[in-house]
Amino acid sequence: MATLPTSLTELEAVNLMLSVIGEAPINSFSDETIDDIALARTVLDDTLKETLELGWHVNTDEEYPLTPDGDGFINLPANVARVDIDRRHQHSQPDVVQRGSRLYDRDDRTYVFTAPIKVTVIWYLAYDEVDPATKRFVAIRAARKFAERTVGAPDISGFTERDELEAKARMLEAESDVSDHNFMNEYTAARMLHRIIG
Repeated sequence: MATLPTSLTELEAVNLMLSVIGEAPINSFSDETIDDIALARTVLDDTLKETLELGWHVNTDEEYPLTPDGDGFINLPANVARVDIDRRHQHSQPDVVQRGSRLYDRDDRTYVFTAPIKVTVIWYLAYDEVDPATKRFVAIRAARKFAERTVGAPDISGFTERDELEAKARMLEAESDVSDHNFMNEYTAARMLHRIIG
């Protein structure tokens, strides 16, 4: 039986990016003084964040409880990409938005909360924390961006738009397999449709 390929590590993704511009692979990130390595990691990180901001099963917590601190503020962790009120509880909770690192109550125009609330949180995750299909899509998309930035010619990147679209299709298929989307729920359907055409 053939061995299934493992998912890409961050180092493998960076080496993939370096290979598209003809650079030799690296064994570790110990020498980030080399401009191409630092740029590749930055592009990979930016591409990962851009992808995760859409909200996927792997980085979304619904009905996530947030509790005010002693001053009534709800301070958000640094790895929060987006917060929204859980649609199932919207009628009984304030309309909140993220402003800076805090939650803001738009109804009462205040940062002060008197009770815990439940929200949907979209998290930023490290590259090694996401699923294999997302890793592959992010790596291919990042490699295309990296080649364009360093060489300036997208056609020499080794990856075409078709490669990226195929990786995105695999990622969407994997998302569909693991998530519990219910297309009877308008909010869930709208989020899924946005990911597909977005």
